[in-house]
Amino acid sequence: RETSSCRSACSSWDPQKVFRNSTARDVPYARRMLGQALSAAGKHDEAIEVLVTAGRLRALSVRNAPLSLRAVELLSAYPRLERLELRYCPIENDAVPLLGAMNSIERLKLIGTRMTRDGVAPLIEKFGATIVDFREGGFLGVSCYTLNQQCVVSQVVEGTAAAKAGIRQQDIIVRVGDIAITSQDHLIETLARYGVGDKVKLVWSRGSETFDQELELGIFADLDPN
Repeated sequence: RETSSCRSACSSWDPQKVFRNSTARDVPYARRMLGQALSAAGKHDEAIEVLVTAGRLRALSVRNAPLSLRAVELLSAYPRLERLELRYCPIENDAVPLLGAMNSIERLKLIGTRMTRDGVAPLIEKFGATIVDFREGGFLGVSCYTLNQQCVVSQVVEGTAAAKAGIRQQDIIVRVGDIAITSQDHLIETLARYGVGDKVKLVWSRGSETFDQELELGIFADLDPN
């Protein structure tokens, strides 16, 4: 969350000076300053440009920042970037060719953007589903697997709608609204139709018991640390 002190620091921060005076030991500090700049209005493209010209960038996470297509173009032209996360940045499908040109990428997270699953398909086809982590829509808070045409819960993330509703591991997701859920992929596709803050009626089962509750979908949380 942006604070008044952060806004003040960003308004007076000179990114060129930070990187010009940085040594290898200073890079973590410089990256923290970049994070502040990314949360300040009007600094996004400038900060990306300074960072990629610094020659030390291997991984970058950008969250809740209105990046332009120009910023994505700058990142795509950087030859050493291995891990990139764009989370709740309003980039669209026109960024796909630029992201596809990042041949050094080892992990690409696209979470809560304006891109569509069909639009991202060329990225998944090129890099593979294990490298491209694409998520859209609201977040229920579960990880699942498919067994006998059923969507079985394998993990519940603390603090999410699923956890607050009391969903447990090995529960079966039966229905979202009026749609019967038959697989993990089907659940993902169905939830993609809803946004953050939308309320959905969820039906799930546990043995012989069946539960139903209206849940409010949240923002995506990490199911893994990578």
